[in-house]
Amino acid sequence: MIFLAGPHAAGKTLFANKLRQYNFAIIDLGPTLRQVHKTNSGSSSSFGEWIAAGEQQCGRHFTDEILAEEIKAFLNVAHKHALIDVVIVGSRSLSGIRYIEGKLHATSDGKKSVIIFLDAPTELLYERYQRREQQQMTLPAFKELLAEDEKLGINTIRREADYHIVNDGDELALQHKIQQFVATVLGDEGDTSENRMLYRTDQN
Repeated sequence: MIFLAGPHAAGKTLFANKLRQYNFAIIDLGPTLRQVHKTNSGSSSSFGEWIAAGEQQCGRHFTDEILAEEIKAFLNVAHKHALIDVVIVGSRSLSGIRYIEGKLHATSDGKKSVIIFLDAPTELLYERYQRREQQQMTLPAFKELLAEDEKLGINTIRREADYHIVNDGDELALQHKIQQFVATVLGDEGDTSENRMLYRTDQN
């Protein structure tokens, strides 16, 4: 499994869609969880209220447990279609990733998961977010949005990720980085020191 994380407007959806072209399957955690809420919540509670109530009753891994089951079903389909791997998009906490890994260890054939953290400078994230959402938001308000993810633990993912890719260019530049990443992960070009320097998270 590959976990693809990053702040708002870092390019996660674009990155995932490019990986789809290499025969990766994609599951986006946010829409998946919202669909479960819509289908199974059994009440008129809002998405946030549903999560809060579930965590109070079942513990802090309430949503992680649901997502693990959804991903397990998705993996079974992916294996039947001989897809290369599954990319899980949108994790906000390392503990959530580790919980899902533990639940799916047998399903993933014991292979070590890979965490990619896609990043960009704050000002660039802000510009992209405004274009994507087609709404006016002040930079301080956007920073508050990023701070909410920090409270959930996204910075821990940033520090612990196996690969840290900075998406600070145009789509063509990102496409080139994805091509090199796929070559590195699949071993088509070997795990060269150049690729390590470009993409491996600095552990020092």
